[in-house]
This record gives sequence, C-alpha cells and structure tokens, in this order.
Amino acid sequence: MKDSLKVAAWEISKMLKNKSFLISILLAPIIMGVFSALPALMARVEEDRGLHLYIVDELGIYEALAAHAPALNIVLERHTGDLAALQDQISGKPGSAYLVLDEKVLAERRATIMLGGDGLPTLTALNALLESLLRQLALQREGLPNEAIISALTPFSIDSASLTQAGDSMARVVPAVFSAIILFGVYITGMMILQSAMAEKKDRMAEVILSSVSAESLMQGKLLGYSVLGLLQILSWLVFGAVVAQYRLNIPVFTYLWRPELALSLFFAIAGYFLYASILVAIGSTIDDLATTTNFQSTIMMIPILPLLFVQPVIVNPNGIVATFGSYFPLTAAGVMLLRLGLSTTMTWLDILLPSVFLLLTLVLVVKLAGRIFRAGMLMYGKNATPSEMWRWLSR
Repeated sequence: MKDSLKVAAWEISKMLKNKSFLISILLAPIIMGVFSALPALMARVEEDRGLHLYIVDELGIYEALAAHAPALNIVLERHTGDLAALQDQISGKPGSAYLVLDEKVLAERRATIMLGGDGLPTLTALNALLESLLRQLALQREGLPNEAIISALTPFSIDSASLTQAGDSMARVVPAVFSAIILFGVYITGMMILQSAMAEKKDRMAEVILSSVSAESLMQGKLLGYSVLGLLQILSWLVFGAVVAQYRLNIPVFTYLWRPELALSLFFAIAGYFLYASILVAIGSTIDDLATTTNFQSTIMMIPILPLLFVQPVIVNPNGIVATFGSYFPLTAAGVMLLRLGLSTTMTWLDILLPSVFLLLTLVLVVKLAGRIFRAGMLMYGKNATPSEMWRWLSR
C-alpha cells in the first residue's frame, strides 16, 4: 500500500505541474458553457434585428395584430398598393416579409408569410397569434358571441404530478444533473488513466517503474492518483455550474445537493470510477499503438458509456424493470444508481444495498483480473495483445 500511495502522489504531482491539465480544469467548464450558450446567443442576435412585415389585410384584423406586434419584435405596416410592386420592393431583403390575409385564407385555413430573402426566422409566437385571430374571426362569422369565442379559444393546461414526488421539482432535477456531471467526469478520468498507461508503455518508462514497485502497486497507485485528479475536475465543474445557477437562474444548487442521498451518490461514483478505471488501465497496458487498436480493445473501451443506454428508461420510470436490471448489472450499476438516487423517492434500503454489494464484489474481482492483465501487458512491446493472450494471462 505504501508503494501505491507513492505512485498516486507521483501521478498527482506530475499532472498538477502540467499546465495543460491545469488549464483544462479551469477552461473546460467555461468552454462547455460558451458552446452551450453560443448557438442560442447567436440566434438571439439575429432575432433581435426584428422583422418588417407588410400586411395586405382584407379581413379587418390588422389593428388586433398591430397591438401585439411590438412584443413580438415585429414592425407591421399595412400595404394597400400593388402586390407585385411590394414583392419587388422586399425581394432580397431577409429582414422583410409580407402576408396576405384574404377570404382565401379563411376558406383554405392556410396563410403564408412570404420572406424577402434567405433564412427561416423564428416566427412561432407570430404564427400562434395569427392562428388565434383567424380562428376568432371564423367563429364570429358563425354568429357566436365574443364571450363564447374567448371561452372556446382559452387553452387548457394539462400537467402531471406524482404523489410520491410532491414539492420542489428542482430537488430532483439538480441531483440528476449532478449525477450526469459525475458520470461525465468518471469517463474523462478513465480515458486519462488509459492514456497514461499507454504513454508509459510506449516510452518504456514502465520498465523503470516496475523495477522499483510491483505491477499491482503501480496500477493501484494510478487508480488512486487519477481519482483525486478526477475529483478536482468534477469539483471545478460543480463550483462553476453552481455559481452560474445561483446568480443567473437563482437555483441554490448546494442546498439541493446537501441531502442524505449525497453520501450514497459519492459511493456509487467512486465505485464506478474504480471499476471503469481498472478496466481501462488494463486495456491501456495491452495497446502498443492506439492506431492499431483491435475491435475487441475498442469495444472494451466503450464499457464506461454503457450507462447512457439506460438514461431515458430510468428517467421515464426510475423503479421499472429496465432501471432495476441496470442497477444489478455491474457494468451499469454505478451510473444507473446515480440516476435513480436523484429521481426516485420510493427506493427501499434493499434496493440500494443489493446493487451496492454486487458492485463491490464485481469491483474486487475486476481489480484482481485487471492486475493480471496490467502486469503482463505493460512489459509486452511491438504489438497489441490479442484476446487469446489476455485470456491466458487471466487464467494464470
């Protein structure tokens, strides 16, 4: 264990002195935030330019439409001249359009906004307003009083609620998002440890290191060291996200996270990390060149993303058959249980205890088997290990 701690300290020190790693810790959440917000921001810039809409009104609803236009960022102008001249006037101008409202629109139940240029601006609110006004006009012509028309056009709001999940919905949303961040962090950290094993093998540094410590100590040290580095990354993302959520969305993230299930979430996150990292570091030791990775090795490297297959079914029913199966299947148990802890309010202690036991037993077995592959793989050069060779190492 002493050698493992030395290796862990060396891995941590090496990465913390790496400027690229430090920059990635600081910039990763910022970059993710920018790329998440930038498309919406750019679309908003285009929408803020507004639309100049000419109305050819033969139905008498221009005034009602004009009353709502400013709120829609639309400049309305009634057009009473020649339609062909209007088409020539706005042709090639993406910020201009015209709309003909005549008896044909009422008869065919279809109106077309003709844009002057390229692009498809967001006109959802305008379309909804036009539909409401045209429907109201059609009902008026049927002789219905205004009170009846207003009542008929007032939409119903249909919601769903759960007897077991009453209260603030954010109390479930925030832990679920936190679980997603942990899963992403576990995958990123697992890939880091995979690359570390490959780099040391390629540089033949493994020979030097293994002359001082055992293969088991080296592997365990890597797992411990990168677990700390992964925790630093996750904490940086969490702090950044919490600050943004607090000051931009007024969501007290830490208040929602500080609950009894937090300790269980951390347990499954840590167990899942060690399980996935053990698999990845073992596979990394068998790869001499990433460009020549076999299909078998590539498939194994996809194991950490298996929990993503269960995300949608677990969200739909966190206590269903699929969610339960994912909880007991060792390779997906960590991710599925993280989601279930954030979404379910009816899980019993047995629902938590049994997956925990299965996960721990699997973890012990995987670490032991990964150690056998790691010991032999790190000293194999010149080619990637084949499945039959790995099976032979496991059978020793």
